[in-house]
Amino acid sequence: MMDWLKKHDIILRVLCVLVAMMLWLYVVSSDNPEIETEFRGVKVTLLNKDQLLDDRSLTVLSGDNTSVSIRVKGRRDKIKQIGSSANISATADLSVITTAGKHQVLYNTVLPVDGVEIIGRTPTYITVETDKIVTTTVPVQATINGSAPAGYLYGNYKLSPANVVLEGPNQELSKIAAAHVTIDADGLTESGNWVLEYTLLDSNGEEVSVSNVTRSDKVIVVTLPVTKTKQVPLTVDLVSAPGINSLYASTRISPSSILVTGEDQALETFNQLTLGTVDLASVTPDTPFTLPITLPNGIQAIGAPENATVTVSFSGIATKDFVVTQFDVTRPNEGQTFTVENTSIAVQLRGHQSVLDLIDAGDITLVASFSSDQVAEDGSVSPGTYELPAEIRVSGGPEVAADTEYTLTVEVS
Repeated sequence: MMDWLKKHDIILRVLCVLVAMMLWLYVVSSDNPEIETEFRGVKVTLLNKDQLLDDRSLTVLSGDNTSVSIRVKGRRDKIKQIGSSANISATADLSVITTAGKHQVLYNTVLPVDGVEIIGRTPTYITVETDKIVTTTVPVQATINGSAPAGYLYGNYKLSPANVVLEGPNQELSKIAAAHVTIDADGLTESGNWVLEYTLLDSNGEEVSVSNVTRSDKVIVVTLPVTKTKQVPLTVDLVSAPGINSLYASTRISPSSILVTGEDQALETFNQLTLGTVDLASVTPDTPFTLPITLPNGIQAIGAPENATVTVSFSGIATKDFVVTQFDVTRPNEGQTFTVENTSIAVQLRGHQSVLDLIDAGDITLVASFSSDQVAEDGSVSPGTYELPAEIRVSGGPEVAADTEYTLTVEVS
């Protein structure tokens, strides 16, 4: 057997094969050594975000775009197969989060090839911040830039909707006090309508930048009514009284006029406002009194008071005193005797001075009359003494009157 092995060089050949294999292994290990390297910028994917929202009403504020560095060890050819950081899978399970706040969450890393060992991760945990999802309603506000031209008025604008419902993280919504739109409305002569996007403001009126917030409405519809205006005078209707003709009366009204607005047709024919009727018999000269400012349908006052102050003055109206000695009695029964016991009565008449100057005492008669309940069915009056109201009659019937009521003492027999 040994002879046969020697004859065919079997042992030498085996040794050569072994040496060749060793040489091959040496060369391979020298060309493909075990190395360490770091993959930076590995993006961590957050898992179960929808579950976090649906089950716990929590949303992620930060940590959604976190990148980490992964250090690995392995043969050069294996590490080369990984390629880039994008081929490394890193995931963090958010189901472990149950409350709002900042959380340190462990992430899991999976390499795309076998035979490579992860020997380090930076950082070990990622920071994920969550917040409670809430709903709030804020009012819509508007700023009108510009003014109406002369003869026109801007009315109260209308906003639709008047409030906006917001949903999002509590941290962000707590900053928001109002939604705001700005309208450029200078010199408008017709009503305007705008569809505007709005900004969100804090309590100081500063714009708030928010993310992860949903809005019930994306735009606000603004309507601004524009109407014509008109300055109209205030007047009163004067009713003449005995001894006071309205021709000799004048009025002072404060305010003398008011600014009004309204429907075009109503405004076109509305040229003055009559406050009411003033009976001159009930007026004390130069003493102010008030009347309400009442406007017709379709007309509105702008900045006017509720009442106007009216003062009536008389021109040329005077009084004159007389001593009257002429008396008479309206006789219900000519068969009885009616005797006026008065000898004279002082009487004061009011009227225009030019009329009073033409009257003397001889033109004046006081006439007494019985009331119906003092006269019997046959026209007779029970005998006795009566104090009867007396009417002043002036010859020629001039426009004069007495401010005082007078009576006559009449004896009936």
